[in-house]
Amino acid sequence: MRHALLLAALLAAPTFAADPPPPTAQVMARLRELETAALEGNGQSLRDQLQSLADRSPRDWMTRVYAAWCVMPSDTAWNELKDISLHAQDMPWPNLGMARVYVSWKMRDLAEQELKIALKKSPGFYPAYIVQGDLARLAGHPDAAAALYRQALEAADDPVAHAGLGLALLAQGKTAEAKVELNKGVDAWPSQPDALAALADLATREKDAAAAVKRYRQLLALSPKDKRARRALADQAFDAGDKAGSAPEYLRLVEDGDADPEVLRRLGTMLDQIKASPSAERVFLKLADADASSPEPYYRLADLAEAQGDLARAEKRLASASARAPKDPMPQVRLARLRARREQFAGALEAYQAARELGPLPADASAELAALVARLMLPAAPAKGPLDKIYAQVSSSLNALYQERVKELPDLSGSLKVRVTVGDDGRASAVDMVEDSVKDPLVAGHAALALKEAQYPKQRREPLFEFELKPSRKGAK
Repeated sequence: MRHALLLAALLAAPTFAADPPPPTAQVMARLRELETAALEGNGQSLRDQLQSLADRSPRDWMTRVYAAWCVMPSDTAWNELKDISLHAQDMPWPNLGMARVYVSWKMRDLAEQELKIALKKSPGFYPAYIVQGDLARLAGHPDAAAALYRQALEAADDPVAHAGLGLALLAQGKTAEAKVELNKGVDAWPSQPDALAALADLATREKDAAAAVKRYRQLLALSPKDKRARRALADQAFDAGDKAGSAPEYLRLVEDGDADPEVLRRLGTMLDQIKASPSAERVFLKLADADASSPEPYYRLADLAEAQGDLARAEKRLASASARAPKDPMPQVRLARLRARREQFAGALEAYQAARELGPLPADASAELAALVARLMLPAAPAKGPLDKIYAQVSSSLNALYQERVKELPDLSGSLKVRVTVGDDGRASAVDMVEDSVKDPLVAGHAALALKEAQYPKQRREPLFEFELKPSRKGAK
């Protein structure tokens, strides 16, 4: 709506074909509205409409200036302004625009030449003083720059002149005066990135978080790809304890390719804020690459995978955490808990046991282990002896568990076929469930664990054990 009103105002403006040019301040205001529209991504649509109007009125030079300004600074803008200057030889605006383009191209001498032409055409043309001030300031001459900006301000209360003067005063070390002028400039026309950045930096140094955040947000509204401003905004929010506010900004930095370890570290403390983000996994993978010794990123990745319902991937992430901290029992404890949630009770018990071998278990993990052993109803001592004896011992303990399970699940029945790989030392190196029609995780876990912990005759072999479980008769075969 704002840009529609701008176009309407431009249409109502008098043209050079029949009327004198509009007042300088009025033209400057319109040019700045066009610059703001371009910064916001709306410049091309306005340009198309202005060019259409100019095509219907070939001698409407002001409309052509406006159309060129929509793509400032660029080769296209320079070419169009040059053409206008050849036809409307008394108009200072195309020379001002070409000077602005030359400034962006760092062609100081050519910019000065165009500004002199503009002032010759229109003595006292204050927009030329502003660009001359910019040239002096960028060349490292803040005293000369300040004088030129003040000369412009004598002619008009111009926001760019105020902002330029503020930047010049800042270079002179006159911080208090600079701050006043910068605020006047950006409050009247916020679309001034350099002035906004200067105010944000000043507020940061003065520990005025609210002012810094305000200016950084204005700066990002103009320049969304300004990584420095985004990082500063994120740091301000994070340092103030606002993780929810800082997380989106840090995530955007990572999405744009920032791999700063401190950004990643801070994001690593914000699981609740970023777990729903499509960038979350990328963040923690980068954090894992940044610190190859820490298991923490893989804990976070496991949490993310579990939150997404991908428990298999979560288990892989915890295995990676364990590989990074082989002497720490906690990765194994977390792995045990995850397996228990997946009802992989045999694997859960093994992970708890592996954790216990690495060091004392936390009290809650010890209680979880004891509860799991009780649920599995494993024999007090491992089965031992010839295969038929091992079968009988495992069948007996398995049947005892089954009878308890039938009380809860009366229709529970079926058969298990379990193949065991036995090594030369008589220990099971692998236990594979070949068939399970019972479909009860506790029953399957008991059978697998009892057979894996058994002591077999010292001979390499792969016996297959079959157990039939039916509620109509007691025992197992």
